[in-house]
Amino acid sequence: MFNPPQRSFWHFSRLIFFLIDVAVFFTCVIMAFRLSPSNPYEWSMTDSSSPLYLQAIFLPLCLALGLQLSNIQKLQAKFKRTETMVRIMWGSGLGALAFIIFHALIHFQLVGRYIILITWSLGILSAFVTRMLLWRMAQMKPRAILFWGSEASARSCTEALFQANLPIYLVARYEANDLYPSQGLSALFDEKLPSKLSINFQTLETPLPEAILFAEAHQVPISNLPKHCYRLQVESIIIADQHQLSDIDKRELTQLASRGIRVNTLNYFYEQEFERVHVPSMNESWLWNHEGASTSPYYKGLKRLIDIVLSLMALLILSPIFPIIAFLIWKQDKGPVFYSQKRIGLYGQSFKIYKFRTMRVNAEAEGAQWAQKNDSRATNLGKWLRKSRLDETPQFFNILMGNMSFVGPRPEREELAQKIEQELPHFRFRNLTKPGLSGWAQVNYGYGATIDDARIKLSYDLFYLKHASLALDLLIVLRTFGAMMRGAR
Repeated sequence: MFNPPQRSFWHFSRLIFFLIDVAVFFTCVIMAFRLSPSNPYEWSMTDSSSPLYLQAIFLPLCLALGLQLSNIQKLQAKFKRTETMVRIMWGSGLGALAFIIFHALIHFQLVGRYIILITWSLGILSAFVTRMLLWRMAQMKPRAILFWGSEASARSCTEALFQANLPIYLVARYEANDLYPSQGLSALFDEKLPSKLSINFQTLETPLPEAILFAEAHQVPISNLPKHCYRLQVESIIIADQHQLSDIDKRELTQLASRGIRVNTLNYFYEQEFERVHVPSMNESWLWNHEGASTSPYYKGLKRLIDIVLSLMALLILSPIFPIIAFLIWKQDKGPVFYSQKRIGLYGQSFKIYKFRTMRVNAEAEGAQWAQKNDSRATNLGKWLRKSRLDETPQFFNILMGNMSFVGPRPEREELAQKIEQELPHFRFRNLTKPGLSGWAQVNYGYGATIDDARIKLSYDLFYLKHASLALDLLIVLRTFGAMMRGAR
């Protein structure tokens, strides 16, 4: 009897990670109450009048939100100890600082230093150990994928998996009744082997472009494919192009799905694992049938209200530093303080965007150019303003006027958009939602100066277009704030 492998448990959502972190930090707070040498209060879960009640509830929440800012909420195949520890330390440290300010505003007193120090120290260690255990458990059960499509598509998918460092491996490729096992699995058809192979998934990594991905083909009728899926412990079959499937193929794949093997399109796989769409496999029907949350009038109305309130608050808070930035920009070369450009907005309508000037005067005398990570046109002050993203703060006026939103695809210049659209016909579909101060592409990819970069950023923008929600908007805002604190762009 065919017994399909169960889906591995490693694929946790960010919400589950967040709840795990809250539980871990809550335990650390309780331990800090017991270990603190200067705690005059007795902890009681039912005594809401105790100052410790506020600490026990909100301190874990702030620390867990801090880890969200540090962007370590997704499991990967390899556990990077140093990077994980650094991210936990600065993320939880930022959360602890936020709680100290919050506590002082609510109770008009500072939090006990022993409570904070003990909780933070235990929290760092506990969060690190928790993540290490989850990573080890993930390595015990990697996910095996059978790719149905061309070698070029399979190579592109393999490279994306390697770059994302996910514990997912392509164990074979299937096309036109030919099964191509991955290198290291060429003994697939040796009858002396057991019916279920023991696979060392780490040997299937092929990061180099010249590396050979698959062994020689073996003739395997689709009716025999379930047996080999079981031998290779295949969890999912990824279909590169469903329009090339015959009726027989579709019938057999339906049978495989009924036996417990997941059958997904390549675009769905990209959305689930990489949180972006697979642009080359997209077609017009995907875009025509777009019915994401960004089309909901309730979502649009609530988002607009939030934009107005937050932009007014931001302008009020930043108003003292605007004159200082303006003076420093003027002093460096006596040039204009602000820089304005025409950008493409909602439904392709143009509008004027405002920024603090970060480049030399007449830096674009030869025409429009892409902004780059180490842009030679930027002044010394401009480089710092770009890293801290303070150069974008005048765009709060654009948000207030309704040209932009806090979250959305970054608005592109018309001349650059025309160049991109020659290679990427679907590029203008990102204009179905308002452009934003920060977006899903910015927090996941950053600067782009080539058509390939534009293709990847478009894949993130279209993912946001399809899955837009207030929860995703909040995540983008948190990760943008985290990038600002790290000085990342």
